[in-house]
Amino acid sequence: MTLGHPGIGLPEPLFIAFVDILQSVSGNIWTCKEKYGYFCYAPVVCETFIGETGSSYNLTNFDFRIAFESNEGRYLRVPLLSMMRNSQTVPSQCNLMVQYMDPSKYMSSNIVLGSAFFQSFFAQFEYNVDTNLNTMQLTLSKSTVPGTYLGE
Repeated sequence: MTLGHPGIGLPEPLFIAFVDILQSVSGNIWTCKEKYGYFCYAPVVCETFIGETGSSYNLTNFDFRIAFESNEGRYLRVPLLSMMRNSQTVPSQCNLMVQYMDPSKYMSSNIVLGSAFFQSFFAQFEYNVDTNLNTMQLTLSKSTVPGTYLGE
């Protein structure tokens, strides 16, 4: 987890698989570069993907499921829509904060959860100086996108 990263960073194999699925369900509308630091974008506003009247696509049921343990019941779900932002500089452009992690860069084999993740979840970190044991507890934030889930 890092606040210096805007969304979710995926290692190369996961990024390629993600883009293939994204393109297949949305008519190849996205531009996703396999280049470090770039995110996906589409030449439409993000509301195009919410599945309501006037929307061209419905991506409301697509999400990232992240498990931190082998227990299948303990996972969290991050809706794809929570990673979308209308561009502040390009009219009618939806930016999807999912980035390619270049294999030659630091942390390239990790899934990186960035600042957009923390708009859906609240994290409390505790450091025990006696045992040097770090713990983190996640809870849902008060303003989550529908479909966000934290399983116990």
